[in-house]
Amino acid sequence: GRDGQAWGVIVLNIDVNGLFQQLRTDLPDNFWLYLTNERGDFLIHPQASLAFGFDRGRRVLVQDSYPAVQALLEQQATSVVTHADQAVGPVPADAVAAFQRLPLGEPAEGRFLILGLSLPLNMILQNVEQLGTTIWQLVLGFSVLAIVLVARVARAVLRPLEMMVAAVQRFSREHVMGELPLERRDEIGQLAEALRNMVVR
Repeated sequence: GRDGQAWGVIVLNIDVNGLFQQLRTDLPDNFWLYLTNERGDFLIHPQASLAFGFDRGRRVLVQDSYPAVQALLEQQATSVVTHADQAVGPVPADAVAAFQRLPLGEPAEGRFLILGLSLPLNMILQNVEQLGTTIWQLVLGFSVLAIVLVARVARAVLRPLEMMVAAVQRFSREHVMGELPLERRDEIGQLAEALRNMVVR
């Protein structure tokens, strides 16, 4: 009221867990999702007991597991890719994680959240190996296709040339022109036509 006395208390109850569960739903099982506030307290963590630690009187901070994220908290970077210093719950020590700073509210307020995704290193390496295998298969397939195409093109070009060489050799021996590729409508056909015209004259 006007005299500074409280008349009542308004309580807003938001189903944060339901909201966060929707964030997790679209991710594959081997991805781990993190969300922290601007101080680094986990709001979402793969091990549920480590989320909202500040509500239970303990601080569980992202920078303790991922020191490189400190640059995001100090607003020196907008994203980092790093790895865990130690295993925490289901997250192995060799997990690779990417974190992104997300502005929250008005820019002047300087508030933000940090969103992170983590994946075991062996899964990344497995995907890289699969990608490498796929690339080799594509390269091999295109190489075979290129060889076949080159062979066909070479045959289409060399065969008429061989016919003209044979025709000229026959003419030099027997004074009779052999078969020429006169049906072609390209430079080779023009050359064959010129040879025939030379013989006719």
